[in-house]
Amino acid sequence: MGKSKKAASQLTANKVSIKKSFDESMYHVLEKTANKYEELFAYTYMGTSTTYKKFLKQINDCAKALKALGVRKGDRVTVCLPDIPQAVIMLYALNAIGAVSCFIPPLSAENEINFYLTDSKSSVCIALDDNIGRFSSAWEITRLKKLIVTRASEMMGLGHKIKYRISEIRSFEYSSTGDNIIYWNDFLKSGESVDDSSNDNCSGDDLACILYSGGATGQTKGVMLSNKNFNSLSRQIIFVMKEFKPGDRMLSSVPYFKGLGLGFCVHTILTNGGCCIILPDYEPTRFASYILKSKPEYLVGLPNLLDNLLRLPILDDAELSGLKGVFCSGDHLPKELKKRFEYFLTDHNSTVTVREGYGTTECIAVCCMTPEKNQKEGSIGTPLPKMYCKIVKPGTIKPCGYGVEGEICISGPTVMSGYLGKKDETADTLKRHKDNKLWLHTGDLGMIDSDGYLFFRHRIKRLIVSYGYSIYASQVEKTLCQNNFVKMCAVIGIPDKKARQLVKAFIVLKDNSNNNDDTKKKIIDYCNANLTKYATPKEIEFIDDFPKTLNGSIDYRELERREALAREEKEGVQRFGKN
Repeated sequence: MGKSKKAASQLTANKVSIKKSFDESMYHVLEKTANKYEELFAYTYMGTSTTYKKFLKQINDCAKALKALGVRKGDRVTVCLPDIPQAVIMLYALNAIGAVSCFIPPLSAENEINFYLTDSKSSVCIALDDNIGRFSSAWEITRLKKLIVTRASEMMGLGHKIKYRISEIRSFEYSSTGDNIIYWNDFLKSGESVDDSSNDNCSGDDLACILYSGGATGQTKGVMLSNKNFNSLSRQIIFVMKEFKPGDRMLSSVPYFKGLGLGFCVHTILTNGGCCIILPDYEPTRFASYILKSKPEYLVGLPNLLDNLLRLPILDDAELSGLKGVFCSGDHLPKELKKRFEYFLTDHNSTVTVREGYGTTECIAVCCMTPEKNQKEGSIGTPLPKMYCKIVKPGTIKPCGYGVEGEICISGPTVMSGYLGKKDETADTLKRHKDNKLWLHTGDLGMIDSDGYLFFRHRIKRLIVSYGYSIYASQVEKTLCQNNFVKMCAVIGIPDKKARQLVKAFIVLKDNSNNNDDTKKKIIDYCNANLTKYATPKEIEFIDDFPKTLNGSIDYRELERREALAREEKEGVQRFGKN
């Protein structure tokens, strides 16, 4: 096969230079931007608009309050919040004093919160008031000493605040409402006597943030990300957003506990003078209304959001000629959905195409992206500046040739420093190859063609994506197996029009006399108490035994095949009945 020099260079990396890979804190990069664009809006949130000047003051006030609370450089603070301004303010305030933010899903169950707090060694956490009850056991079994409590409505405009407060669930009955719980406004007031909010000793290599990922094994691990990781991503992304200008607005549906949300939709935009349109939830109709109302220049969404937007009559007459970019990542975008959404864009006077990104939490967010032009159908693009990508034979460091499927490996300045407290798992994932580069083994299968375009095939790990959230089947199975009714279990993803996938559990009972709907309800109630909402099985099927592979393990593909056949048969019966 003839390999051109151009193809060979694309195989390894996009070599376009970045002006500077910032060797300083995330806060200092943001501070420079804020001082440069004082009067531009940093973010809008439900009826309010906040300038960079005011945003920087909010960050510094929060940093002082953190110091008053006793938080110091290197301390870990858990952020258990939806996408609200307090989460963004806390990110940079913690970074300003050299502390480490640990972002976790706000819908985490009590035992999951305890795991995150214990794993990160966090003594301080910030959460919504209606989540206080989920911290009831944290005081005894984790290092938690202080819980900062806030509301989603806290920083909304008056009209939105009144409407939103009506629907907010407030749980104030928690017994310890004294020294260990402090409310947001009281927290900020506590820092008024503190003079200095910054820490000048932070460097690019310092740990800035911990995000949680299942990695290639599906077991939850803390991904350690540095200032340099985030700042490098900011420069990489802005280079490929050719039309971006300070003041441009981004509307995103990606939660901040995901690298794509925090690294791309927050840090990249804010350190380049853009404006984040913040929404506390991603109900499709609300999101669509903000497309019409705010007229953002950029949209970032997961595949299920794009699919949902196509179904909404509210967008029938939308004028989208002002769009400069639409990005989709977080999960593989089906070809047909991409085509349908691009037809929708064209019909509404937009000239942009959907640009797909590929990456993992272990490199914050995207490391490859489809180019603005010259896209290849089915490809997830080429590496971002200073990023390298290659394919190796699974389980080895031996490179594959062009067009050969293997494990996707990534190298570059956004790759994590390792997994928190897990040397063996880090060694299994970060490996130094013969070229002396440190490579991230993603656990994903793909191939690179002779022009250097990357094609994603499927994940080695069993991953279920529901409403854009990554659910690792092994974790759901581990929780189910702790239930008194369950002898063995297996979990798969089943198709759903709104969620894309839902969780279904196949269960072998310890006592077959419990094979009834009441037992199913009790198991689901157990899952609701021990798993995040989107990871709880929506269907349970009791079976006598599992299909097995030749080596005796559960044959998950056979379960998926049987499920698909059963659904086809059911749909066929329904269609026949209607006729």
